[in-house]
Amino acid sequence: MKVPDLQKLIDKIEEVVPLPSVAMRIINYIDDPDAEISQLAKLISMDQALTTEVLKLANSAYYGFPRRVSTISEAVVILGFSTTRSVVWSVILSSTLKKPVLGYALPEGALWRHSVAVAVGSKLILQHANVKGVNMEEAFVAGLIHDIGKLLLATYVAGAYEEIVKVIAEGKTFDEAERQVLGYDHAVVGAMAAEKWNLPDIYVDAIKYHHRPSETDNLMAKVVHLADYIAYSMGWGSEGLEGLNYTLEENVLEELGIAPEEIDVLFNETLDQSELFLSSLG
Repeated sequence: MKVPDLQKLIDKIEEVVPLPSVAMRIINYIDDPDAEISQLAKLISMDQALTTEVLKLANSAYYGFPRRVSTISEAVVILGFSTTRSVVWSVILSSTLKKPVLGYALPEGALWRHSVAVAVGSKLILQHANVKGVNMEEAFVAGLIHDIGKLLLATYVAGAYEEIVKVIAEGKTFDEAERQVLGYDHAVVGAMAAEKWNLPDIYVDAIKYHHRPSETDNLMAKVVHLADYIAYSMGWGSEGLEGLNYTLEENVLEELGIAPEEIDVLFNETLDQSELFLSSLG
């Protein structure tokens, strides 16, 4: 099997993960310090499907607002810019992440469920964690997109599956097996894709190091790593082999200020909230 050149792989990102131009304009606009609610609402309203899904989520049990939200302007006011970003990312990625990822032996919907669990778990972790300077909604987005590299790498992983299985049988994790067989893993590919999208470094680093958080000072990577571990413990994403040999890296709990006994609480909260979020999007 010929291992693909990394840059050629990244150049295919728009084919594999198409992001609507309106959606990307919205995401970039939200990060503008001079962004205005009226203009953001106008941008969202340009896409009828996006408008429908944003209103659906804003009125869902997951967000639990006491009264019905009937307009996009009202939704943005109630949700806030950061949560609106999370909602937009969820809507634009749901159809792509729901597809089967055969190279990783993930059936239809499996990667989406896992990504939602990591997104929701990342947000919940920050409610328990004793850290500063990490935004909960940014953590949600980082969790949602942490495995985006799998979509680009799936075909090549499928071609090397038997070799990867042999390495895993030796006690290595899936990402270690990817690096040994292919020369890089889905986390590196995903980080390069995030750079191609011009996403902030906090997302790039969280994706790149979500399996190896000790190699970075980025707390977001440590949050996503813990959420990833919880999601696999729930069985969400374990249809393939990646959940095998998956261990929580040392010192992560300590660095996040989370007591070991809180893991069970986080497990149950993540399970409940992830189911609620998925039912909200339908």
